[in-house]
Amino acid sequence: MGEYGMFYRGEVPELIGRPGEDPLSDRHLAATIAFGHIGILQYADDLPHMLRIYYMLQQLQSRYTTSSVAEIRYADADGNLLATTNAVASGVYKRSQIVTRYQNGCITVVNGNPNGESMVVDAYGKQFELPPNGYAGWTEDGALDVFSGEVNGHRGDYAATPAYIFVDGRGQFVRFAKAAGDGVGICRILPNGRYEVILVDNA
Repeated sequence: MGEYGMFYRGEVPELIGRPGEDPLSDRHLAATIAFGHIGILQYADDLPHMLRIYYMLQQLQSRYTTSSVAEIRYADADGNLLATTNAVASGVYKRSQIVTRYQNGCITVVNGNPNGESMVVDAYGKQFELPPNGYAGWTEDGALDVFSGEVNGHRGDYAATPAYIFVDGRGQFVRFAKAAGDGVGICRILPNGRYEVILVDNA
């Protein structure tokens, strides 16, 4: 999905986000998902950062890149989901709040709003309030659940998949359905009912 600089003209700005946010990386991942792209791993000296990129995208991408899109919807300020034709005609597409359903049952929700507005929407039976550059993805069979957004006012990341469970509290303890932590934690799901738990930087 390219480099961070692709999202800005000229020099990449120093962005300050809300608690726990990493605005450039968060926007990069949100855009990757919104466009349905295969992501690339942005190498950095920050291991937790690289692990977040990999584990938040890998299983989700294995679903949406193997299927055609069934429908794309754009959310308006009231959370109504408009078809592309209506969104373009009304200008709602400029809000960059996108819900995509794939033919294999994978669904993604992305708040790419350029003006810092939250995205409040009911998407295929799930309700979300996503901060700027927040995103979610899941499969209708319940096998996959990915979320990057705010928990009690702090940004956190979570992915529950058939291959692993990932959590990143980004410095503050956050709790999700199958994982909780204040930093990066990975639970690899191995054959024969075995698991490997990896905690990074004393998380």
